[in-house]
Amino acid sequence: MRRLVVACLTSLLLVSCATVTINYKNPEEEAIANKGQYSRVVFRNGTNKVLYPSSSGIGIEVILDQMLISKLRWDQQSEVFIKKGRHNLMLTHWDVFKFTDNYEIELTEDNYLIDVYCKPVSTVYEIRQESLKTEKISR
Repeated sequence: MRRLVVACLTSLLLVSCATVTINYKNPEEEAIANKGQYSRVVFRNGTNKVLYPSSSGIGIEVILDQMLISKLRWDQQSEVFIKKGRHNLMLTHWDVFKFTDNYEIELTEDNYLIDVYCKPVSTVYEIRQESLKTEKISR
């Protein structure tokens, strides 16, 4: 029994070591000086707390181009400035297992609101531009 517990703890340690450790450095001053080159992006966790209680306790990791932007708990948001263009967006949440989803996004506008949500076997996002034009992305 002791070996089983040690094996489980070791595997959890190895899985946790595989997470991203580089934090995104928000270039706020550079973005203000060069407004045309950056998008202001607000990530918000809009998950239903009743259906996914772990979205509050553990949160959703928002990773852009292999850099951790934020770990958003329920109804939290994070504002960052991101260079316009194509980016790799990775969203991760824990339920019983760890669910990680990768997306390609292209930022061309000046302002975005991106809602992230937990789903039964994935983590999805919805982009809302300042003009309230909505684009749903899901798997």
